[in-house]
Amino acid sequence: MRRLASLVRPGGGLAVWWTVFGDPDRSPPWRADLDALYQRWLPAQGRGPAGAPAPLRVAERTAELEAGDWFGPVQVETIRWEHQLTPHGPRGLWGTFPNVREMSADRREAFLDGVAEVVASQPGGTVVAHYVTALYTAPRRNDSSLLTGHTNRAADA
Repeated sequence: MRRLASLVRPGGGLAVWWTVFGDPDRSPPWRADLDALYQRWLPAQGRGPAGAPAPLRVAERTAELEAGDWFGPVQVETIRWEHQLTPHGPRGLWGTFPNVREMSADRREAFLDGVAEVVASQPGGTVVAHYVTALYTAPRRNDSSLLTGHTNRAADA
């Protein structure tokens, strides 16, 4: 946080956001078929019963952003949105995900074919995908010690 704060001008602010692909509060029926694909091809990446995804654990993310007292107070906005996908759409979208891009070419193609098949098998050959974007913003606290590397905080004593 200190390094980020040193890059933000006094009076400036920090904005960070994450998009969660698949709203944990709105799980459509086709998601079970997608989860089965993840279990087969990317077992460590699938959704599980572990609770809310990291970006949606607001208290944890807020504490991280306020660590060191460089930024704050943190404001959080949760934006729920959706997008209709055809069988062709997931190939382009999922193909950009780092965990999918890191797969070997043959495994990646098999996984992407599977995602397209999940969509194609739904009524009308389309699905509505639900997403959540968590946006965290915070002003930089004005503190000249950011520039000098010295602090006068009691916690540093």
